[in-house]
Amino acid sequence: MGSEEVVYLTPAKGRARRLVGEGLRRVLAVVVSPFATYEDIGSEPEFFGPCILIAASLLLALLDRYVALSASSYVRGAASAAEPVVKVLGGYFVVSYAGNVTELPSARLQPSSPVLLRALDSVLTLALAGLGLRLVTLYIVAALTALGLRGGTRGMLAATCYTLSVAVIQQAVGVALKAVALSQVRGIVVVLPPEEAPAKDLRLILSGVTAWLSAQASYAQAMSLVSWAASLWQLVMLVALFMGVSRLSLTRSIIAAIATYAVTSLVLAPMYAALLRLG
Repeated sequence: MGSEEVVYLTPAKGRARRLVGEGLRRVLAVVVSPFATYEDIGSEPEFFGPCILIAASLLLALLDRYVALSASSYVRGAASAAEPVVKVLGGYFVVSYAGNVTELPSARLQPSSPVLLRALDSVLTLALAGLGLRLVTLYIVAALTALGLRGGTRGMLAATCYTLSVAVIQQAVGVALKAVALSQVRGIVVVLPPEEAPAKDLRLILSGVTAWLSAQASYAQAMSLVSWAASLWQLVMLVALFMGVSRLSLTRSIIAAIATYAVTSLVLAPMYAALLRLG
C-alpha cells in the first residue's frame, strides 16, 4: 500500500481528456454510423475531431500535388503561348506552354517535385480558403434550413465540420487512384514559359498532368464513381445531421438534406472557380 501512488484528475482535465478521445472516436464512427454519432454530437459538441479532419484534408491536398509532380518534369521555353501544345515525343507526354516543340531537351529537364516546396504557402492558403468557404457556407445554409423547419441548431457548427469525413475519404481514394494511373506513364514533361512565380509554375505543371489523366478512360470512370458515391454518402450524412442535431423527423431531414446540398453546391461553384483562377 505504501508504494502505491494515487493520482486525482481535476474535473477540467478529465473532461478535456474525454473530449479528445471522443473526437478521435467520432472521426471514424461518423462514417460508418452517422445517425448514432450525430445524436452524440448534438448532445455534446466538440471540435477536436473537426481539427483532425481539417489537418488530414490539408495533408492529402499536399500529397495529391506531390503525387502529380513526382510523375512529371519541366523545362523552360523561350516564349509564352496563349494555348498549350500537347504531343508525344520520345515516349513522353509533352505539354508545352511555350509554343510548339519538335524535340525533347532531355539534358535540361528538371524534376517537378521541388516546385511544390517553393509554392507551399500558396497551396496551403488556397486549401485553407477552400475548406473555410465550404464549412462556413454549409453551416449557414444548414442552420437556416433547420430554423426554417423549426429544428434546433445547437452543435450545428461542429456537426457540419464532421461532414468533412466523407471528403477526406474521397481525397484519399483520389490520391491512390492518381498514383496508380501515373505509374503507367513513362513521364510527363511540361514546357513552361520564361520565369514565372512558383504558384504559376505549379498550376501549369498540374494542368499538364491533368491533361494526361483526362485522356485515361479508366481513371476518369473510377473518379466519377468515387464522386457519385461520395455525393450520395454526403446526403446520408446530412440526413443524419438534421435528425441527430436538429431533431427533425426523417421526412423533414431528407428534405433539409437535399435543399442544403443543392444550395451549398450552387453557392460554392463560383467561389471554387474564383479560387482556381487565383491559384
